[in-house]
Amino acid sequence: MLLAVPTALLWRGRAGMLAALAILVAAASVALGVYAQAPQPDVADLFDPQDRAVRLGDQIATLVDPGRRGDERAEARRRARDVLQVPDEMVAAIGRDTVHVDPYEISAAWAYGLRWSPAPPLQGYVTYTAGLDGRAADRLADADGPQWILREEVARLDGRTRETESPGYLVALICNYTERVSSLRWTLLEHTPGRCSAPRPLGMREAPAGSAIPVPEAGRDDTMVVAALRMSASPLSRLRTLLYKPRAVPLLVLNDDYGARFALAGAPGPFLMRIAATTGFSEYAGGFGARTLRVLDTSSRIRTTFTALRVAPPDAPSRSVDG
Repeated sequence: MLLAVPTALLWRGRAGMLAALAILVAAASVALGVYAQAPQPDVADLFDPQDRAVRLGDQIATLVDPGRRGDERAEARRRARDVLQVPDEMVAAIGRDTVHVDPYEISAAWAYGLRWSPAPPLQGYVTYTAGLDGRAADRLADADGPQWILREEVARLDGRTRETESPGYLVALICNYTERVSSLRWTLLEHTPGRCSAPRPLGMREAPAGSAIPVPEAGRDDTMVVAALRMSASPLSRLRTLLYKPRAVPLLVLNDDYGARFALAGAPGPFLMRIAATTGFSEYAGGFGARTLRVLDTSSRIRTTFTALRVAPPDAPSRSVDG
């Protein structure tokens, strides 16, 4: 139809109508050919007006009956909670305070009737620029930022990790939130701004793409080390990215055994290189420390600026719950 209608309108007269008809016949032939090769359902199931009429009646009844709509919403919420399984202790702790759901499953706010107060851009996987990353970080550092963050342990998209998906946001999370409750799947963090000290420069290194760049020592267990990357792209590469997409997405490799993709526009970071022992996040209970970094799949020289921030220990230990 998308091809036939414009053909009939633009190619006037009998020739246009015949061309449109030929397109429809060709498309129908392809569709029937594909259908013939696929497992075929019972034709009666495809054309069952009685079943369709019953469903239509159910939908109309739901539309006009407020009580029935309420029952449908309640049942949908129940099914969502069965899938999400957020521990009761976390839901009770949030209460009527504001909450941001991190990184993707924002339906949890609706399923549990929470006061959703998201950080832009709502879900972390769409953070493809330094500007979006900075807006998300600023939201967490703001005095009016969400009181709680409900954080799910989940695989990231596009070959990224929690350190590279929205790097500035992660650093702001460490500096402005304290973990209160944890489970295998979910953690609950409370807004406690000011956990990090002023940044302390640790130096700058420049090297060709693919070269190992040493990560400087922090000097203290309570200090976090982050890195900002400065990379350049050729005019042709920038034009191609504007019109289509880059040929390759840079790969950040730490210690030659931990690699993750990141958006070139998000290269300023700051990327987490070493976690402070005082952070108190369950997801980093085993520590996180890079001795070297490399950037692959790029022809640009890499200028890396390292910074240290001291992180105050939590005022109370996180509680572990089942679920």
